Amino acid sequence: MEKLTVTGWLNVENLTKNEIDFLLTFIPTINYLQKCSDKKTVAYKMFKEQFPTFIVEQEFNYYEYELLNSVIQINIPNKISTKELLERMSEQGFCKPFCDSFLNN
Repeated sequence: MEKLTVTGWLNVENLTKNEIDFLLTFIPTINYLQKCSDKKTVAYKMFKEQFPTFIVEQEFNYYEYELLNSVIQINIPNKISTKELLERMSEQGFCKPFCDSFLNN
């Protein structure tokens, strides 16, 4: 794995600024919601306002790898590997426990 920052790697993978912003908002927000589920409505409202073209459903539990991967692949089709994204984020200490929980299961 190259020693690029997560943002640097996403740029190399030709993601748009909006796609990068989405990923770097989505994962930390889902991580936060694990601890503060009472903020779910506010968080999903923010997603709709900030990322109106992206599909994120409030009803889903994104704490399962299959669903997390699914939402990433639906919104950023076949541009990146979710596993590699989580590995790179963990390596940099970005939501490390959250990312590691997916990588270790």
